[in-house]
Amino acid sequence: MWYIGFYIWALVIPVVAFWLCRWWKPASRGLLPPGSMGLPLIGETLQFFVPSKSLDIPPFIKNRIQKYGPVFKTNLVGRPVIVSSDPDFNNFIFQQEGKSVQLWYMDSFSKLLGIGDAITGYVHKYLKKVVSEHFGPEKLKEKILSELEVIADQTLSSWTEHESVEMKRACSTMILNYTSKQLFGYDPEKGEENLSDLYFNLIKGVMSVPLNVPGTAFHKCLQKCTIIKSQIGGVHGGGRAQNPELRLTQVLRLGDQPW
Repeated sequence: MWYIGFYIWALVIPVVAFWLCRWWKPASRGLLPPGSMGLPLIGETLQFFVPSKSLDIPPFIKNRIQKYGPVFKTNLVGRPVIVSSDPDFNNFIFQQEGKSVQLWYMDSFSKLLGIGDAITGYVHKYLKKVVSEHFGPEKLKEKILSELEVIADQTLSSWTEHESVEMKRACSTMILNYTSKQLFGYDPEKGEENLSDLYFNLIKGVMSVPLNVPGTAFHKCLQKCTIIKSQIGGVHGGGRAQNPELRLTQVLRLGDQPW
């Protein structure tokens, strides 16, 4: 009976070898950039999710830029991905959106906001419209620069009360609080929870495996996302919802609709 096992292995080995070759060198109608598809099924997911306290470019991206260049291929969470840090190429991609390029969000991002494929395009177009209305060139010259100057002075003064300041987070918090106030009237002094802390936790969830199990980063971030939605909804319910420009709550609640 040994020869039966021999024939089985003789069939299995070429199939597995062919599958591995297709994995490492996927078929494509065009030329793919250099890179690695990693291990079968999981790709380079484990390396991608390795945490880092560095304020620089994440080690996963930095190492591959040094090895392959500003544009490279990889595989994350079972999906083939092209990563680009080239500004000219990125600008071209943005210009081709809706033409030769289709918008797509990571699974973790879509699940956090409850956004399905059916409404992704609508949400993106709406957010682009809102951002351009509030932070376009005219608004920038008329009021944003002067307001940011005042906020920067206030923030620098508040730093004198602390022994040390984490610059990246402090600056991000300052910008986040300002943009949140412009978009949906958020006031950090009146909020029940600090929106910037919720935001940073939300980012951790986006950069994690979308596994909704108690104790995981993604599960915690789903809970934080619910709090963010209620905070924004509370601001709108407090009397600012009559402004037609302040409708972000509707966007955040689109995922609750029966699509």
